[in-house]
Amino acid sequence: MRAYSILFIFFILIFGLISCKSSQKSTMPPIFRPLTVGQAHNFILQQLGNPSFQLIDVRTPTEFNEGHISGSINIDWLNSTAHQSFNRIAKTDVVLLYCRSGKRSLAAANHLNKQGYQNVYHISGGMLAWLTTYST
Repeated sequence: MRAYSILFIFFILIFGLISCKSSQKSTMPPIFRPLTVGQAHNFILQQLGNPSFQLIDVRTPTEFNEGHISGSINIDWLNSTAHQSFNRIAKTDVVLLYCRSGKRSLAAANHLNKQGYQNVYHISGGMLAWLTTYST
């Protein structure tokens, strides 16, 4: 009976350690970084000429064609192939995402974070915030 008690305590300790370790993983902060419009503008200027810098508008093509930040490419986050389009971008590239209000770019940043991208940024407030300060 004593052997069963010791075995039971051993399993409880192991289970407790595993539970603590897995709960620590879920509370890790995201790797991507939000930027204000002013920070994003300065960041874009700093990255000019950097071949591994990717400025990505995740709005629809219609929204993109209505106006976008100069030098950006369009990957429509709402399109079912968007996730595959990101596979063409190196995980070590510097990626700055934006959308209309910041929600889609935040979702895309979370996705890239989970895929192992290391240098992901997104513009808080998106194009709505950008256009209050800058023209496209």
